Amino acid sequence: MGDLSVQVELYGLVVDNQVLSVRGPIVVGDWPSAEVAFPGASIRVSRSGSHIQVLGKRLGEGESTSITLGAVRVHFQHTGSVRPLPLWESPFDGKFLAVALLMIAVGTWFEAAEGWLDRRPVSGTQDIGTALRGAVDAVRSPNRRQWSAAVNPFSEASGAGASITVGEGPRHLSDDGVSRTAYYRWFRTAVPTDPLAVEANDKLVVDPLDAEARRVVARAAYNADHFQLAAWHYSILRDRFPSDAGVGLRLAWAQRRQGNHREEMTLYHEVLVGHPNHPIALGGLAMAQARTGEFDRASATMSRLEIAAPAHPYTELTAAVLSAKQGNHQDSVECLRRTIVDREQLDSELQIELRRDIATDPLLAPLRADWPLRSMLRRYLGAAAPRRLPARSPRSR
Repeated sequence: MGDLSVQVELYGLVVDNQVLSVRGPIVVGDWPSAEVAFPGASIRVSRSGSHIQVLGKRLGEGESTSITLGAVRVHFQHTGSVRPLPLWESPFDGKFLAVALLMIAVGTWFEAAEGWLDRRPVSGTQDIGTALRGAVDAVRSPNRRQWSAAVNPFSEASGAGASITVGEGPRHLSDDGVSRTAYYRWFRTAVPTDPLAVEANDKLVVDPLDAEARRVVARAAYNADHFQLAAWHYSILRDRFPSDAGVGLRLAWAQRRQGNHREEMTLYHEVLVGHPNHPIALGGLAMAQARTGEFDRASATMSRLEIAAPAHPYTELTAAVLSAKQGNHQDSVECLRRTIVDREQLDSELQIELRRDIATDPLLAPLRADWPLRSMLRRYLGAAAPRRLPARSPRSR
């Protein structure tokens, strides 16, 4: 009866490699008593006869599966008992520290990285864990201005991070410091706090197969702008419920916000197989195609959308993004105006997504920096419209 090989990679470098004997349920990942520790998720592993159950799959001997958690990739293989090299007792690798610093620099990974280090075995004063601890302490020091955009969403410096590219396009971040208008704060006021999220997370730790708890946790992660974590949870749900259009769309949104537009398009195509006229999937696909420069395909998809849902507000939002991509800012604002006028046709979740798009979509950044969009929103939303930020004093510049 074989064991489970667990290999952890960080930015392509192997940072842990162990073989675990699975006789009963065990946990790996971000959990205090995890057999193998890595940030981002806690994963339950169990024995099912001659198979090993992991990530919702039953692995026979020789079979494998893997999961990507942002910068971390974990590979599982049902294999024979082979003792791996004592990786964490190996000489310090400066290249590993460099890529670890990149991970720590991403705000959503900071606390997970720190917790990960707390659970690493200590093998000596100069081991990798000690070096990483020093890196975390440096990031935690008072002189952390360079990290503020990632950690504090309301920081004025956050505009500097709006062009960070992690996929085929930039991430969707606040640029209030550039536009000098509180679009992001305006968006955040509409995002609800789910009181069931903490309870759902506790349920998920006990039972990773609790799909409803995972949906709640995934949505809470997305609402908190932890898009990598949200995408991981939605990926697990999609594996279990491949025909669930809602899961596919929400996973696509999480990929979009990270700039992963190729993966986003793949997900929309999968939704459209079962729902050929789905307006949200068609609109999302058209926008993703435009973002990646596939204008002919974007135009064709837009035509399908206009036929399927000519009066849908999401059709106007899609047209706004396509117009902005082509530099037609006046047309884009007019499309957004019609979207705002008809926003009550959208459910509450899509109305929040509309605000998120207006506040953070990189293609709409030129509109946020100019007065026509602000004026239009003030005309239709009144006091509930985004407000201009106070002018900077010469001393603060």
